[in-house]
Amino acid sequence: MKAVPGLDEDTVTMSVEAARALAAPRSISARLRAVWVGSESHPYAVKPTGTIVAEAIGATPATQAADWQFACKAGTEAMQAGMGFVGSGMARYALAIGMDTAQGRPGDALEYTAAAGGGRAHRPRRRSVSRHRAQRQLRYRHHGFLATSRQPLPAPC
Repeated sequence: MKAVPGLDEDTVTMSVEAARALAAPRSISARLRAVWVGSESHPYAVKPTGTIVAEAIGATPATQAADWQFACKAGTEAMQAGMGFVGSGMARYALAIGMDTAQGRPGDALEYTAAAGGGRAHRPRRRSVSRHRAQRQLRYRHHGFLATSRQPLPAPC
């Protein structure tokens, strides 16, 4: 089974839906101090997805908003930064979203193995149902993909 976005769905629309799916979003939207979206498929080069999502859920103007980019791991990076933001006391609430749409060329292995989807994490400072005690990250040389203005779909580097 594979998740395929509709013709009018992209990382922005799916991120907005994920943010709106929070329990009682209106009660925390005004208190969010960070809205970060991690993806390797942001639709705009200079218009951050995070700002669009923050505006759509009513979290502006007093919030941090940004995009994170790291192939297959951007959402995790955004979530860890949100945990640090909340843990340091700089924010009571932070919202991190990881969202992607598959971007392989037709016939490429990615067409058959990659799909669309994501998730969101909302980190309150108090009354959390879980505690994050430790984490360990592994880094390696990531080849990633290269997309040029003359190339509509990314190609392996």
